[in-house]
Amino acid sequence: MMRHSSLDSWLFRFLEIEKSFAEKNKNLNAQVFISVCSKEGESMVPKVTALVDSLKAHNYSGLILTSQIFEDERNVSCAGTMT
Repeated sequence: MMRHSSLDSWLFRFLEIEKSFAEKNKNLNAQVFISVCSKEGESMVPKVTALVDSLKAHNYSGLILTSQIFEDERNVSCAGTMT
């Protein structure tokens, strides 16, 4: 299980990778679901929201993006809502 600091670093790195990808690509043929639980830690929701916003802003052709913030939920309680 990743600690929040590790996950925070991973999200930051993913934002950097996505930015670099966007500079070279206009297509991203994928269906993506991104979610976060609101009680995951203060830094999680803004970082996940930034990732979603970045993907939307690049307006990739072929990308079907769905995102959700599970309000008043933690990691363990969110798991059942995603099935």
